[in-house]
Amino acid sequence: MRNFHSILGVLVLVGMAACKEPLLVDNENQPDRARALSRPTDVETFVANSYNTINNATLGGSNDALQPGLLVMGLESYSGNSNFDMNTRGAIPRQRLDNTRGNTGEGIHLRDWTVLHRAARSAAIGMQRINDGVAFGSVPRDERNKSFAWFVMGLGLGNLALVYDSVSEIHWEDPASQASFPLLHYNAAMDLALDYLDSAIAVAQATPAGADGFPLPASWLNGATGGFAGGAVSRDDFVRFIRSYKARFRASVARDPAARDTVDWTAVLADAQAGITTDYRIATNPAAGWSIVWPGQHYLFQSWHQMWAFVVGMADSLRPGTDNYEDWLARPLATKAPFLVQTRDRRFPAGGDRPTQVANSPAVPPAGLYFRNRLSGDVLTANTLANSYYDHYRFQAWRTGPPPSTGPFPVMTRAEMNGLIAEGAIRSSQWALAAQYIDSSRVRNNLPSVAGIVNLTTPVPGGASCVPRVPAPPNYTSTVCGNIMEALKWEYRMETAFTGYGMWYFAGRGWGDLPEFTPLHHPVPYQELDVRLLPHYSIGGPGGVAGAARGTYGY
Repeated sequence: MRNFHSILGVLVLVGMAACKEPLLVDNENQPDRARALSRPTDVETFVANSYNTINNATLGGSNDALQPGLLVMGLESYSGNSNFDMNTRGAIPRQRLDNTRGNTGEGIHLRDWTVLHRAARSAAIGMQRINDGVAFGSVPRDERNKSFAWFVMGLGLGNLALVYDSVSEIHWEDPASQASFPLLHYNAAMDLALDYLDSAIAVAQATPAGADGFPLPASWLNGATGGFAGGAVSRDDFVRFIRSYKARFRASVARDPAARDTVDWTAVLADAQAGITTDYRIATNPAAGWSIVWPGQHYLFQSWHQMWAFVVGMADSLRPGTDNYEDWLARPLATKAPFLVQTRDRRFPAGGDRPTQVANSPAVPPAGLYFRNRLSGDVLTANTLANSYYDHYRFQAWRTGPPPSTGPFPVMTRAEMNGLIAEGAIRSSQWALAAQYIDSSRVRNNLPSVAGIVNLTTPVPGGASCVPRVPAPPNYTSTVCGNIMEALKWEYRMETAFTGYGMWYFAGRGWGDLPEFTPLHHPVPYQELDVRLLPHYSIGGPGGVAGAARGTYGY
């Protein structure tokens, strides 16, 4: 009897399940990912657009993001404006990166976290639909789309690992309904990102040739005509692009010199040498959703942007008097004032006085001139730490247009790869190789070759006019000619300025060049911590955790 009742109960439940309540109707307006991505064309478009999300997360879309703060923390730019949290991030002594509820940068700290995770998650969902059987008409096309999804998953997690101390772990196998993901330490997240990029390469290289496979459609990377990715992107160029990202990520994830020392420089060297052979320039068009937003503020100049005297002063020749870099270094903070940089480096305007340098700073710079001596009306009168006569205006023609902020703009350069090759060569005592790649831009700009230097003690040639001239211990108020490593850092800074996400900041923290107490990364935003029921924490500042030690130049 007991068995009969059990069977009857099961039959009743089955019968109830088979009946549908007549008043219950499917809500067709409810988001349904499976339905929205049911067609191959929908899935392909979803995956193809995910690289644009990476660009908008890091360089495009909005200045209410981390990039302006990374620029001022890394000494790549300076602004005391409260916009975009720049005054807080640029202050000396460095302040803590406040991550408590209601902090002044709360939306800024959250934005890159949200958009980069969205990009990685979107690519993972696209990968899941492909692996669930969505097909695109041919094996080459299936595999090309899968490779691109791996690529964007790697870029999303890799960029997150550069800038945050923890990252959400994302896999394509995660259920589409999953809302929460475990947190990974930035090193583990970077390892996962590099694995995804390796998968992108492996799938691309195994993809048979076919009309529906490679090259990638031009719109996927939106490269400018006349440079890398101009038009459709071949399989080989795509692989070179991925390897360049691998070189960037592997070198840049280090938070201090000890960590940068332990980077696998053999792998960095191999990837950089096999990377892009010409600049990757986005065909920016804000109306079409492809933008680089910071220069829109940068080229307003005045209080929006100026070069840190700390850095541009390293080009100044050693000469008697008070209007020079050494005089500036020796002055107390309250009395520091702009000074004239006189240098043989052609990236700066020539001239022995301000009127001459201003005259040699035309409205649109000729090729090779990166800095201008700013107009008198743009010079700030307050004697603050970073005030200088110099603006970076290499891309002024792009900003001016017409139309403004439209056209080719470099976001990954061959010069960056040259710098990584040179650093890998120095770290493996391949001095001739290092000199070759340093000189590729150094000699072109009227600086003497570093060929023949075979150690880290020999100063670069140039005597009183050497570049770079770096602050010397113990007091850091006098200067000496830098060594071959300083020559590398100078070329890297000059050639990569404003061409990528946090270029000077990520390199500077690994070199130990950031000012004392600079936050070495961002915490998980408090909004995310609230959702996870985790306590808030802040980073950097005097007495704070994860702040930079006193830097190479005594800042």
